[in-house]
Amino acid sequence: GNLEIWEIFLPYYRCKHYASMTLGQMVPYMIENVDGLNDIKLVIQKNNYSSKRVAVSNGFNEVETVDDKKIYYYFRTN
Repeated sequence: GNLEIWEIFLPYYRCKHYASMTLGQMVPYMIENVDGLNDIKLVIQKNNYSSKRVAVSNGFNEVETVDDKKIYYYFRTN
C-alpha cells in the first residue's frame, strides 16, 4: 500500500531542522511497522524550497508535478 505524509510547523519552529528530524524518524518507523507498505508520498507546493530540501535529504525523489502547483515526492520502500 501507499502512505501520504503531511507536516505543518508553526513559524517559531521552522528553520530549526525539526521537519527533517521528524521525517527522518517517521520513515524508518513506518517501514518497520506498516505491513504491506510500498511507497511513502509527500505532496509539496512547487515553491516550497525548504520542504523540497527536507524531502531530498531524507531519501525522497521528485516524481511528478501536478497542476503546476504541487510536486509529488516518493520514497520506495522495496
